[in-house]
Amino acid sequence: MTDTPTARPPLTTADIEAHQDAKGSRKYPTRLEDAGLSVGALALHALEESVDRRRYLRAAGLWTAVDVVQFAFDEARLLPIADHPKPLPPDMPTAEAVAAYGPWWQLGEDVVQVEFGENGIGRFWQVGDAFHDSIDPAGPWLGPVQLRPNPQEKS
Repeated sequence: MTDTPTARPPLTTADIEAHQDAKGSRKYPTRLEDAGLSVGALALHALEESVDRRRYLRAAGLWTAVDVVQFAFDEARLLPIADHPKPLPPDMPTAEAVAAYGPWWQLGEDVVQVEFGENGIGRFWQVGDAFHDSIDPAGPWLGPVQLRPNPQEKS
């Protein structure tokens, strides 16, 4: 007997769809169909995915003239109805940004909690730490960390 790897069955779009469904259910507490998104929000998301797909095909050297035509058709259909994307959050916490995005921010490889006092001075600390530091604008701030609610917990 030889030690040959077991051949895997060919990949299908149904396999990928099932995988994406499983990934999505872990990440989002609501199914896409039940999320109540507007047509404009769905069109914007489709365009964002289209831009990513174009980049993947180009990086793999698989971009063809047929893709140019198909993408132009899809984009011409979606651009007039798509919502505009929301502005990106700032990298560095400010009092306004913390009020808008919450207290959890990424500082380098760490996630820290940020607050601003009544005096307008910001400080941050690692979770469980009693020691805090003042916010240095030159620090390696990477923006807010959005925490999603656990769908298993009731509010």
